[in-house]
Amino acid sequence: MLHLVAPQILKYPKSKRLSGILMTIVHLFVLLIAMPFSGNAQNEPEYDEISVFFNVQKVGGTDLTAVIRDETVYLPVTDIFSFLKIKNNPSAQLDSITGFFINQQSTYVIDKQNKKITYQDKVYNLKSDDIIQTETNLYLRSPLFGQIFGLNCTFSFRSLSVMLDTKLELPIIREMRQEQMRANINKLKGEVK
Repeated sequence: MLHLVAPQILKYPKSKRLSGILMTIVHLFVLLIAMPFSGNAQNEPEYDEISVFFNVQKVGGTDLTAVIRDETVYLPVTDIFSFLKIKNNPSAQLDSITGFFINQQSTYVIDKQNKKITYQDKVYNLKSDDIIQTETNLYLRSPLFGQIFGLNCTFSFRSLSVMLDTKLELPIIREMRQEQMRANINKLKGEVK
């Protein structure tokens, strides 16, 4: 095909040939700029952040930001643990979270760098798609909350909600029960708020 184009180019005067070559170079340059590079695609997040309603039986609920990747929901560890009043300390880089679960002897470490969760002297190795780190939080695949911590989370795509079911006496439930007992004692004493 090149041998067919070359004789046609030579038919034109030298100034037209140069402008035609320059236009071809400009077109190629524009195409190269407009084409997406594979390096840019790797910087794009592979997930979508959505708002979900997190509901706990006998407690109530709150709105949280969750992450969806390949129809799997990932829940924010620090937001959930803070809502449930479970001690949690995220690292400055948000690549690990430490704390204790319900009582001080039940320590845990969620470590994204080493892809593992250590809880009650057991080590749970994570796959690379079990945990997601964003600029604001560390997200864990929702079934892992149940498998490791006994916090069974059921996600509903239809209502964009997560229902937490557990047999554990969570700190938030204990705190609510203590407040209710105080209110009942105050009623018996005749004190009204």
